[in-house]
Amino acid sequence: MITLNPQIHIGQPFNLIFASSENQEGLVGWQEAINIENYLYIANQNDEPILISKETLGIFSLRLGSKEPKKIASSLGDFIQTLSEIMALSEKFFSKNINNDDYFILEDDEFIAELNVFFQSTKLSIEVKNFYNFFFE
Repeated sequence: MITLNPQIHIGQPFNLIFASSENQEGLVGWQEAINIENYLYIANQNDEPILISKETLGIFSLRLGSKEPKKIASSLGDFIQTLSEIMALSEKFFSKNINNDDYFILEDDEFIAELNVFFQSTKLSIEVKNFYNFFFE
């Protein structure tokens, strides 16, 4: 589900918060780790930022303990389309488990199986391993 605030928050399965690139709060502690001038900050998940390369316009993630950004999509369009496709895929799992307070989608083997089918069949330009590792591990 999407909640509109000064930021855009996408909940399960992503727990992703989009924020203005002027909001550098999400980059606290990362300035010394990478050459941050080469990137624009666009979002974070659990205090790990998502960046756009100013040079290539690719989408990159930073994981805690890493000094190297990991490419997760070739463009913002492919990144957003992947998020949209997975949100649509997850809807049926949330709908059938709406009354189960203990339901956690990333523990649902059927969802993970369908997610893997999506990743194997997508024509979107994403780095599947990096995308999967950032959002689902």
